[in-house]
Amino acid sequence: MGEFDQVPHQKKIRVVGYTELDDRPAFKMSILEVNGSWFMYVGHLWHSGWSIIDVTDPANPYLLSLLPVPAPPPGAPYRNFCEKGGRFGPHNLNHNYHNPFVQQRDDLLYVTYFNAGLRIFDMTDPRLPVETGYFIPPNPKRRYGPKPERVLAAQSEDVLVDARGIIYLTDKNQGIWILRYVEEEESP
Repeated sequence: MGEFDQVPHQKKIRVVGYTELDDRPAFKMSILEVNGSWFMYVGHLWHSGWSIIDVTDPANPYLLSLLPVPAPPPGAPYRNFCEKGGRFGPHNLNHNYHNPFVQQRDDLLYVTYFNAGLRIFDMTDPRLPVETGYFIPPNPKRRYGPKPERVLAAQSEDVLVDARGIIYLTDKNQGIWILRYVEEEESP
């Protein structure tokens, strides 16, 4: 590993690889194995997006693709989520824990983006992730905590998808939204 042989603070740990992530510091991560390939989903600090890193060979990790930045729905009174107010950016994703009660699908990725709500991406081709669904909670009517400071806006925090496909979405100033992803459009 040459350049990593001199890492000054390590004990019983061997560095096997490293990536700069195109100068996008990592924030949250999850990993998934699909047909022998290993994909790491990485959220970023100070950047509004997620990366997909191929770590099949951990000594040579490389950026595979980026999740598209969420766009406001048609007719929204703001051009982008930064204009909406509140905090915007990637926060959390549904983790595929070794838990029989958590959904184990490898083709869908559920991600929270604070004021952009829940975003669902089809990961059938990890080189070309496609947003296939979203849910943006309405802005809360009252403030329960100190955040966001200036504007009272929906702030989706965490997402959990159970084995039945039921989605649980938390918010800083609201309760838990209980949702279901519908793969085919339903009539209203």
